[in-house]
Amino acid sequence: MLFAPLADRRGKASWKPCEIGFSQQCRAEHRQLMPEIKRIRQIADRLDRMPGPAARAAVEEVHQFLMEKVLPHDEAEEANIYPVS
Repeated sequence: MLFAPLADRRGKASWKPCEIGFSQQCRAEHRQLMPEIKRIRQIADRLDRMPGPAARAAVEEVHQFLMEKVLPHDEAEEANIYPVS
């Protein structure tokens, strides 16, 4: 069993067991997301040199990725690791 930190009412960390399967799933998803996350930095580094329409399209792609992939992943991770009591 793995353990994930939880904050108690005083803000001190306590530990809650997590399913190994969920932990493995998170790591697999992190590996899948990483190439696109690295791409965000590449886009940001050249954004000021891109023509307006291309820059807008790149930013829209990044936004779509964040909203459709990263946010749902983050929300699922939060709900499983730090569930509301």
